[in-house]
Amino acid sequence: MRTKEVAKHFGITVQTLRYWERSGLLSPVPKDSNGYRDYDDDNLEQVKFVVCMRATGMSIAALKKYMMLFAVGPSTIDERKSLLANQVKSIDAQMESLRSAKKLLTYKIEHYEELFGK
Repeated sequence: MRTKEVAKHFGITVQTLRYWERSGLLSPVPKDSNGYRDYDDDNLEQVKFVVCMRATGMSIAALKKYMMLFAVGPSTIDERKSLLANQVKSIDAQMESLRSAKKLLTYKIEHYEELFGK
């Protein structure tokens, strides 16, 4: 799959993909005979993972560390698990914050409906 197609599929920009590749978040993408990047299944799985982690708020630095540890191999599993567990804690905190915000917004909406009957 070409860069433009990958970007569209994942809802990101071509520049983002290239940045991720340059910064080491993605393995180098093979090129076809014309010199165009041709993402294979492994590359697409990496992109999917990075998109997911960025959506959770994981920093580029933490992602780089994770990818470096992944490249080292099985001896880094405990450290990788720790990074992912920390991200889960961060997600839990974000979710709690969103629940609180939703509760406040719902209260305000109900309050306005009581006041103005709409």
